[in-house]
Amino acid sequence: MTRTYLSIILALLVVPAFSAQACQLSLKPQTSGFFLNPTLEKVVVAKAVAGPEKPCTLQAGDELLQVNDRVLPGAKAKEIMSYWKGLPKGSKSSFKVRRAGVVLMVGGK
Repeated sequence: MTRTYLSIILALLVVPAFSAQACQLSLKPQTSGFFLNPTLEKVVVAKAVAGPEKPCTLQAGDELLQVNDRVLPGAKAKEIMSYWKGLPKGSKSSFKVRRAGVVLMVGGK
């Protein structure tokens, strides 16, 4: 139940970062620790749906390692959620991802 709740919250917070691209994401986090502020172990993109104007820079199956300067594995979920909320609406973010075993930087400027 906690993982589902966290997944929904993270997905809702990621969507505004992609509003300029009209990309909608569904994330699947793996967490550990205290359920009110778990530690993110792994965050995988379960689904990425592109809008009519631009494709998504993230793809289903991507493991999110870093968002801008924030490293996800080992970070507290509340810290990451606060960071997402603080991003300006429509801002572009860069991501370090593991895709098919290869670490890549995607998105950004």
